[in-house]
Amino acid sequence: MDLNLFYSVLAGATATLLGLPFIAIQPNIGRLFKDPQGRGKALAVSTFQTYGQFLVVCMFTFAVLLRGEVIILAAVLGNWRQVRTWLPVWRLQAHGRARRLNEAFWVFLAPALLDAWLIYLASQLQNGKGSDTTETNIAVALIVLPVIVLRNSWQLPIEIPSEAEPHS
Repeated sequence: MDLNLFYSVLAGATATLLGLPFIAIQPNIGRLFKDPQGRGKALAVSTFQTYGQFLVVCMFTFAVLLRGEVIILAAVLGNWRQVRTWLPVWRLQAHGRARRLNEAFWVFLAPALLDAWLIYLASQLQNGKGSDTTETNIAVALIVLPVIVLRNSWQLPIEIPSEAEPHS
């Protein structure tokens, strides 16, 4: 199955979505860096890194022989990036515990599970056990993952301005 058109469209959509956080972050850059918990900054960094991961995957998956290796490398780096970005700012306190668990699911667990699924599927490609179903499942994972990142990054224009201090 030729998926070059799919990866081209995914790269274009990802490049477009990458511009949206710039619009949300630019007027709120001061609030991001003044946040004592660092959640906004971690969300912004995580969003940019994930979109960058998608662009790299889309650029290098045109070569069918490299597709498995590129996807595995990107997924492993994606999981490492999630841990490195979110672990220092994630705290489970008695106050807001349900909210933090929900946040942990969306910003860490869901992307990590999808990355693990991508590693499994790409390893099938590497071992010569790939099929059209494997390629389709990779495509589904590469559609679901940006949707999750878009859902997470939507917090940037919504939550950051709402946390602003009222003017006196």
